[in-house]
Parts: sequence; structure tokens; C-alpha cells
Amino acid sequence: MQQIFEVPPRWIPESPTVAAFVEVWGTRPLGRFLINSAIIGLVVTVLSVTLAFFAGYGLSRFRFRGASHLAQFILLTQMLPEVMLVVPYFVIMAKLGLTNTYAALIMAYTSFALPFATWMLKGYMDSIPKELDEAALIDGCSRLAALTRIVGPVAAPGIAVTSVFSLILSWNHYLFALALTNREEMFTFSVGLASFMGEYRTTWNFVMAASLIGAAPLLFATALAERSLVRGLSAGAVRG
Repeated sequence: MQQIFEVPPRWIPESPTVAAFVEVWGTRPLGRFLINSAIIGLVVTVLSVTLAFFAGYGLSRFRFRGASHLAQFILLTQMLPEVMLVVPYFVIMAKLGLTNTYAALIMAYTSFALPFATWMLKGYMDSIPKELDEAALIDGCSRLAALTRIVGPVAAPGIAVTSVFSLILSWNHYLFALALTNREEMFTFSVGLASFMGEYRTTWNFVMAASLIGAAPLLFATALAERSLVRGLSAGAVRG
């Protein structure tokens, strides 16, 4: 611990140890924080990607009055600062009795992830030839069957990219989790990590150990989707 504050800093410690990784589990319910973030992150990812899949397909394939305005409105929602929304959202959740619940955080995070996911998947759908849909419809598929059986598998790389970004967004979110939870057993990982920082003392060895532990699930998810990430980012970057 003392080596952290040495000046000049010691880049290579004299006696490396993993004690902080072991002891950090006993100072806070770190496992509970991870479970809370995992539950919220997975539900938000499934909800936002599923809804964005259909929304992105509709914006990409159908031309209707107000389509461009709808797309611009979706983009506009990303420009609103979160700090402007947290107080009214907290008041609504408090009146509904949903503070300290998964539902409040899931709805909040989905509202942030969904517009982003919709734009991501719309861009990827634009790169998929419409002839695939038309061929499926000619062969007797319904529009829904063509979407799920033909377009869906082709769009798998884009779905993987969007899923990873949605998971990262919900996992790292701090402000709404801080405002909507005041019981330690309901803290997400980001709020739990901040609890290691006290008013008079911060245990930096525990902060850094917990940060690495919290980053591990995201690194694992990114590694699983590595090939799809590369294909999805490159294919969704252009249209045609």
C-alpha cells in the first residue's frame, strides 16, 4: 500500500502480491455488486438489441412519411445530458415505489442503449442487400420469417457489436445507479467501486484490484465476440 504513494513512483514493485485481490472480497460484497450489474446488463442488452433489431430493420427497409424525422428524433435523444433527466426520473420511480429495484435501472439503461442500438443496426441493415428479403418473400416467407430466418443470420455480426456496446454502456453507468439505489445489496458494480473511496481515506489498492475484477467480464464478452466485432464494425461502416 505504501508503495502507491512513493515519489518518484515505483513502476515495478519490489515484492508483487495478489493480497489486494483476495482481501477486497471481504471489505465489500463485491460478488453482489457483480451479480447486480450482470443481471441488469444482460436484461438491458437483450431488450435493447431485440427492439433495435426490429426498429433498425423498419427504418432501413420501409419508406413512410416522417421516417427521416423519426430517425433524427432518435439521434436527438442521445444529445440530452443525463444529469438533466436523473431528478425527474428519480421522482417518478419514487412515486411508483421502484427505487432500489432492478426494474428502475433496467428501464433507465434501456432508454439510453436503445437509440444507440437502433442507429447501429440500421446502419448494418443498410449494408444488407434488399434482394435477400425480396427473394425470401417470393419463396413464400412472410415478412417476419424473412427477417428472422434470412436477414437475422446475415446481421449476426452487427447484432454482436451492438450487444457488446449495450452491455458496456449498462455495466459502466454510474449516475442513475447512484440516484436510484441506497441499499448496499442493490448497488451495481460502478456504485460499489465508488464506495471504496471515503471522505478521509481511499484504499487505492482495493480500488485498483476491484477495477480489474470488474473489467474482466467485459473483456471476456469482447473476446467471445471478437470476430463478429471486426466484421460488424467494417460492414456497418458503409452502405451498399
